[in-house]
Amino acid sequence: MKLLKYLLLASTAIGLLGCAGNARDVKLTKGESIVQYADQVEIKYLGAGGHLIRRGKDVLMTAPFFSNPSMLEQLLPAKVKPDLIEAGLPDISDVEMVLVGHSHYDHTMDLPYIAKKRAPKAVFYGSKTMKHLLAPGIERSRLVDMNDLSTSGQVPGEWVYAKNRAFRFMPLESDHAPHLMGMKVVSSAKLSADLKTLPTFTRNYPEGEVFAYLIDFLNPDGKIAFRIYYQDTASSPGLGHIPDFDPIDQAPVDVAILCVGSFNQVKDYPEHILRMAKPKFVIAGHWEDFFRPQSGPIAVVPFASLDDFMRRVRAASQAGVKVPEPGTVMAYRVTNPDLNRATANTTVQP
Repeated sequence: MKLLKYLLLASTAIGLLGCAGNARDVKLTKGESIVQYADQVEIKYLGAGGHLIRRGKDVLMTAPFFSNPSMLEQLLPAKVKPDLIEAGLPDISDVEMVLVGHSHYDHTMDLPYIAKKRAPKAVFYGSKTMKHLLAPGIERSRLVDMNDLSTSGQVPGEWVYAKNRAFRFMPLESDHAPHLMGMKVVSSAKLSADLKTLPTFTRNYPEGEVFAYLIDFLNPDGKIAFRIYYQDTASSPGLGHIPDFDPIDQAPVDVAILCVGSFNQVKDYPEHILRMAKPKFVIAGHWEDFFRPQSGPIAVVPFASLDDFMRRVRAASQAGVKVPEPGTVMAYRVTNPDLNRATANTTVQP
């Protein structure tokens, strides 16, 4: 029955792929930088849920995806495409921490290759399901289960610090929007034991437990210099929220990275996140069609209106909002943490 449901939904999706919006109709963020700041956070959009986030020499990454199998390829055994990974991924040899929001194929399938070939020092942080899922492809010592460290409702979780304590992050309890017509097309399962082999088909990569993340870059005195809110999937009202912190951990959100894919499959998204986080800037992530390679014409992810997403963000928030092409770097100025004001600029790196 699960396979039949998948095939029916997949055939419907293939028939509707013409609904994918053309990116030529959307104002994308790209172009050369005019100003560079003495102290800045750079966020490079890698495509799908992937972002390379850097302040000086301090860097972390959210899980990227480049293999981008077509809708028809979804019916065949999953195939990692090293040529597409190499074409889209910059130098990440200094990345030591990779955040994974959930375990579907478009967030985890490329990670074993990346761990082995491109990020030899990286440790991957995500759910218990992620750890069991990736155990056949990445050493277990490099997989960290965050289930017991996440928030629960408004109760804070635990901070995880970089080795030099230059930044930290906290997983936030969240959930995953349906994919199409209120239904989930791929597995929403959770794993309780290590897999012996990686899944054969993309649809068998389980969703697992779902997290948003709060990321703080810190000054040498430990004060919060810059705060980022990150999601790789739209969430239901009340989930993916920042908890009630003690005053020492309170700070405004400078940048919120939100998810365009399936945003219209849950109520009040992105509005409930914008009301909660009150960010100064918004980045639209996971917005482009990941059923085609990045090297081809860019289109909007099927079944989601990027125009509608942008209208709703602007109606709910005064934040500046950007839709970056893959490869675009957005630079945000870090100022005195007591003022905690951010200003933004954009550059494109090869």
